[in-house]
Amino acid sequence: MKTVYLVRHAKSSWDYPELTDFERPLNKRGRKNAPEMGERLKSRKVKFDLAYSSPAIRAAQTARIITKYVHYGRKQITYLEKLYHCEPQDMIEVIEATDEQNETIAIFGHNPSLNGFVYNFFNDFHENIPTCGVFAIESDAEKWADFSRSKMKCVFFDYPKNKQDSNAG
Repeated sequence: MKTVYLVRHAKSSWDYPELTDFERPLNKRGRKNAPEMGERLKSRKVKFDLAYSSPAIRAAQTARIITKYVHYGRKQITYLEKLYHCEPQDMIEVIEATDEQNETIAIFGHNPSLNGFVYNFFNDFHENIPTCGVFAIESDAEKWADFSRSKMKCVFFDYPKNKQDSNAG
């Protein structure tokens, strides 16, 4: 069994027009929401064997904050250029190339990539993954290389404004 946590970066700042899209940092709300979602993952006893992140500042900041809560060292985050402005197929390639010793991975990225990935495998899911949202997927694949052809289920979908499920374990 393999598990993937798709995490959209937290809310970013538009206050600095001189910055490129890649350079935009988290804003105040993003810096508040990322620890909140980290706490929720911790309460669910989530652990990452491996964490991938887009190298864009807002995604990297989100990854560094959230991984603290699941006891995953920030120096262990793997930053992949291909996760910035990627297609769902790029994410599949990252997942399916993952070393087999890892059972649980996290991908910190962006929309529309994350939405596209989820819509590709979950036809009944029509929501937007909001900033700092987490979509957890469990697969019956024994090997990462079989992930895209495996049977999958959504373990949970949580996000900062989702108060009804915030304490679920």
